[in-house]
Amino acid sequence: LWYNRVSILDDYKYSLGGKNGYTPKAGKTLVSGAEKKGLSLTAVSLDDGDIYNTHIKLYDYGFDTFSRYMVVNKDSFFYEDQYYGERLYVNESYYYPVKEDEKDKLRVVIQIVRGIDLTKSNKVGNLIVYFDEEEVFREDLFIEKKSVGDKSFFTKVKEFFLKIF
Repeated sequence: LWYNRVSILDDYKYSLGGKNGYTPKAGKTLVSGAEKKGLSLTAVSLDDGDIYNTHIKLYDYGFDTFSRYMVVNKDSFFYEDQYYGERLYVNESYYYPVKEDEKDKLRVVIQIVRGIDLTKSNKVGNLIVYFDEEEVFREDLFIEKKSVGDKSFFTKVKEFFLKIF
């Protein structure tokens, strides 16, 4: 019969699991995770005589204070690049935990790399998310797949006129 000694699993309904331990220097330790409404939190405690209740209090504070905020929605992300003349996309949506009054501290920057050989790759840059001027996320930016390897409109027109003259 298996016995679970990490009581937070039974005592906290949002608990994902945890690992307890002990060393002479660190004392009683616990690393645990919890998730509520899509917001995942991790708590770590060292040398704590009440590690399970400490983690529950930390999670309650975290879930009461922060919300999961969608910074980038891959399904509605739209950026038409002037250099490549095509729509760009990202593969992943990105969420960041913020307090309600901190949303204005988030900033999204688009970096485009010019001169990419689109026959070899459709990655043309990065989308970077900053929170309070610190980079917290970076995602590749891609040009729509239909454009990879296609000739530009200008090249097609040039080739047309070269054929008839």
